[in-house]
Amino acid sequence: MSEENKTPGEKVSGEIENELSDEKNLIEKTKSNEKVGNPHTTRCTDKEGIEKYLVDYVCGVCGYAWKDCLLVHDYPKQCPRGHINTHIEGYMENRPSPDFIANFINEHYQIIHTRGEFYAFDENKGIWSSVLAETIIGKEAHAILGEKLKKQDMENIKLHLLIIAKKNLDNGDPIQLYGTVKQEGVGIKINFQNGTFFIQPGMEVINGKLKLKTITYSFNNHTPEDYFERALSHNFDPSRNKISKKILDFLWYISNDNVFNFITLLEGLAWPFLPGYPIQQALTLVGPGNNGKSTYLQIIKMIAGKENVSTLTLQQLSNAGTGRPFQIVELENKLVNIADDLPNKPLADTGYYKQLTGGSTVSGERKFGSMFKIENQAKMYFSANKMPEANEDTLAWWRRFCFLILEKNIETPKELPLVLKEFEEEIPDLINFVIFAVLPNMIGKTTFTFADTPELTKKTYENVSNTSIRFAEEKLKFNPEAETLKGDIWEEYQAWCLRHNLTIETERKFWTTIQSYYSKAEEKRTQVQGVLKRAMRGVELIKDDPSNDLESIIMEEKKKILDNYIQNLINLKDIIKIDTISTITTFLGISNYIYEFFNFLTLVKGKGGYGGYHGNQEDKIENFPNNNEPIKTKISNPENIGNLSKSEEPMISNDKEQLKVDPISEKDGIALINELENEGLTIDSDSGRSLDYKYFKIGIKKDQLFSTKKIIERMQNSIFELLNPNGDFGTLWFRRQVIEEGKR
Repeated sequence: MSEENKTPGEKVSGEIENELSDEKNLIEKTKSNEKVGNPHTTRCTDKEGIEKYLVDYVCGVCGYAWKDCLLVHDYPKQCPRGHINTHIEGYMENRPSPDFIANFINEHYQIIHTRGEFYAFDENKGIWSSVLAETIIGKEAHAILGEKLKKQDMENIKLHLLIIAKKNLDNGDPIQLYGTVKQEGVGIKINFQNGTFFIQPGMEVINGKLKLKTITYSFNNHTPEDYFERALSHNFDPSRNKISKKILDFLWYISNDNVFNFITLLEGLAWPFLPGYPIQQALTLVGPGNNGKSTYLQIIKMIAGKENVSTLTLQQLSNAGTGRPFQIVELENKLVNIADDLPNKPLADTGYYKQLTGGSTVSGERKFGSMFKIENQAKMYFSANKMPEANEDTLAWWRRFCFLILEKNIETPKELPLVLKEFEEEIPDLINFVIFAVLPNMIGKTTFTFADTPELTKKTYENVSNTSIRFAEEKLKFNPEAETLKGDIWEEYQAWCLRHNLTIETERKFWTTIQSYYSKAEEKRTQVQGVLKRAMRGVELIKDDPSNDLESIIMEEKKKILDNYIQNLINLKDIIKIDTISTITTFLGISNYIYEFFNFLTLVKGKGGYGGYHGNQEDKIENFPNNNEPIKTKISNPENIGNLSKSEEPMISNDKEQLKVDPISEKDGIALINELENEGLTIDSDSGRSLDYKYFKIGIKKDQLFSTKKIIERMQNSIFELLNPNGDFGTLWFRRQVIEEGKR
């Protein structure tokens, strides 16, 4: 065909194809992306070095398919065959179409759709964020369409993104997002700012009860497959080994020297790290003002972070079941729910609260939105001077609470903000302490260790609201023939309150309660040794019978539980396994937390710290070392391992200088090896028994170090220097300077 007989489109097609041949290498590299009829984008660079997009096009008139490297704003005016202003795949009305933009966003970002919103993965925080997704969609739509972007465009782009998101689902089910903590198998994953900490317990059933057999710790980078929506506001350092002394001192003080309350307060700090709602209770602090309730709840908030805290009261949770279901959206994927200083307003409905603390799935409603379902995981914390009245008095209701009575008045010379600032500095150490020393004892349990039975919980509530009622039930009985002096009853009531550490009501309130409780009794005057005194006819005092004293029986039972609790701490160090962490440093830190907790509980138990011990405060807390001092674990039998160091140096030295410890003789060194071998360790036979002039060296298999509880005690306090902290070749090498015989 002659040149003049060609159509305008045919005249230019050869020129355009020549231009495209310059892009041939670029096109070859992206052949795998070609898909006729579906626009596809890959970043490319044009002849002038400008970064653009390599785009697939198909002309809607002639079907011609081609590629071009251009800015997305610079959409082609015509296809290579000359069809002007015709439909080109990926374009509508001479501009990129919504499906084109949606595909572009899908290819360059990780976007999912769940709970009626788009979420994008934030690699820096390790979370899926709806705010980030909206920002990305808006930014890219504006970058591509510029001033031509309309509201309808955004709606259409999101519609196509929704279609793509549903196609990407493996099984068609919506993706579930998690808060800060999630269950994975039997393991626990906790999302920190710098990575994910994984606790994998190995459980066994003994006498019908779950018992911890092994526990493995690992720390990994964030991954989108965990589907976390939130993260703790702290970095996690598994090698920490400092004790949060100020906070622990505070907890011991407000527990009123009661080890059972102290452990419950610690378990309250570890509780948020249990996924789900296995302990189906609310930790409720009750007592008069200025006794540490609010400060304790502030510590919980510091651990969780403000973004992981909801603040619904019992009344609001109750109302959610009676016409205001949109309120519980605040609980979604939160770590804790904290309501300080509950109002006295009666509860309209208790059923909804029981479902939220019982692991049930409940329905809620987004305000001006659709209905949704939630399985609450936010642990409930309340404080009150007096609990609000409820329309239920069943054991099912009372077992939903773990009451802690805090009555000790706090006298502090510092303003509360200054105290909280000091506490905040210790939070990272506190997190490690509760995760490594407290949390393992909570795995598999359905109540706090020292929580009362539902029956006793009810009595505890009654004690707080009116101790006169309990006294009337336990210490008085109706006897028509009996006649008891009112003065004797009042004195016995005061003594009984003091014995049980309870609040003494005013005399007027006390007698109002007694006269109401024993309405058939009557007041009369009787003569005693010639003196007229007031008496109650029909009321008799019950004499104490130690064998039937319920509180004494409960106390003895709690002591047995404490013994078992301490034994579990002893066993804990032997069942720890560590993966993907700097093992030796981490293990020493974990061991230190366990040892310090064990030492403290043993000390308190030995001094009768079951409530009411009023010894020297410094003496009680002496086993929590100061943060400025190196932490060391005492050697149990120093006479068995030669001439031990009394150095104040840290337990591991990373330099290769001469050790600042007393040297050891060859005889004592070999005696130590024999002792370690008797404990079941395999000592490296080639180097373990040899001397290299200045140093005595011992090689111990790394896996054995973590399975033998006494070996750490032998190697700490700078007795030996650890030569290879990273555990090269699977063996840990220790050394100590040798003293020549006869020069000791």
